[in-house]
Amino acid sequence: MIIAFNCGSSSIKFKLFDKDLNTLASGAAKNIGEDPTINISGAASVNETISKDTAYNDIFKALLDKIFKALNIKEDDITATSHRVVHGGNIDKPVVVTSDHSEKLKEIDKISAFAPLHNGSALMSLEAVLEQLPNTPAVIVFDTLFHHTLPQAVRQYAIGKPDHEPRIPLQKYGAHGLSYQSILKIVASKLGKKENETSIVVAHLGSGGSACAIKNGKSVDTTMGLTPLEGLPGGSRTGSIDPTLIFHLVRDVAETLDVNGMRVSRGEYIMNKQGGFVGLCGTSNFGKILDEIPPADHECWKPWYEGDMPNKYALAYALYLDRLTQYLLSYLQKLSHGQDPKNAIDALVFSGGIGEKSVRLRKDVVDRLSVFGVSVVDSLNNQASEQEDEGAFALSNDISKIPAYVCWTDEEGEAARQAKSTLNV
Repeated sequence: MIIAFNCGSSSIKFKLFDKDLNTLASGAAKNIGEDPTINISGAASVNETISKDTAYNDIFKALLDKIFKALNIKEDDITATSHRVVHGGNIDKPVVVTSDHSEKLKEIDKISAFAPLHNGSALMSLEAVLEQLPNTPAVIVFDTLFHHTLPQAVRQYAIGKPDHEPRIPLQKYGAHGLSYQSILKIVASKLGKKENETSIVVAHLGSGGSACAIKNGKSVDTTMGLTPLEGLPGGSRTGSIDPTLIFHLVRDVAETLDVNGMRVSRGEYIMNKQGGFVGLCGTSNFGKILDEIPPADHECWKPWYEGDMPNKYALAYALYLDRLTQYLLSYLQKLSHGQDPKNAIDALVFSGGIGEKSVRLRKDVVDRLSVFGVSVVDSLNNQASEQEDEGAFALSNDISKIPAYVCWTDEEGEAARQAKSTLNV
């Protein structure tokens, strides 16, 4: 069996797979730092609350203990563990570590400065796993791996040489790579095509969102950059802003803060945790934002609307719609350069929690992409959220030059697949 862990700053998700990568159980520790809970479903059911003051690594150990006890498995039953790490810098393949050979963790820890709220939590979990499963190999899989194919002109920033030796080259690395790899596999299979012959534009939209242009199975552009902060705004993330803005927004930008045992600068914390929807309207809950905005035919949704937004929720939604469609239009143009979009692009794909659930957002986005002949059928769009068993579900009919899909990504499944392949088990 393989356990795949997906650790964020406020949640720890897992899936347990058999040797053929069938899912046996899944679950998570959620709301870390607020009101933590542990939930497990599948072969067993667990729903427990944990003390608010419990440290991150102690919550992880408690989750691991619950997995073994609730599912009645032993250490020897686990062939490997797989761990999603957001930033791997220039590391070009998954990394295997054991309790006897964990030197690579130091190298990865050096990169953590470029994703401190993500890599730090993953490394904590890795150390806990190596302690509790000393005889089991742990495979580290990186979100950045999928984007190693970015062209130099996309990867490079318009900067001069640094005045010191940076830990990694200062360039675009991207993120959500496990998700994009998973989506590529699912959509290519649905279309009956090989992955290396599939070209899609993907919007992975969740609390942290990004977009990616994939041409013939390779990432050729993506919104996240040197860090996950670049690109789209998110639940609490600013996304791309004028680089000097943070110096005018807060004082003591470089002051170091302790966040769940991870050291981050005040500026990074503000842009990662107090921006985005939280900064604009006070909530990261996209469902609440949708509940508070005017109907779709309201004048304010026109891209050239000049008046004030009806309320702060409408502003948050309009801003998000504006930034998202800018990126998607750019990627559709990039993939169809010199060709008819119908022949160059296989699909526009929505994924992630927001992309999977929001009928309104999918419709509004596609309306703004109509110049490329993209359209959705309202009845299909309305029922899509209930079609998860399909893996990928078509929102369009033959009228649409580029078909639109919803795809249910499986980061843990992709992490387990890469671990199995790396260890050849």
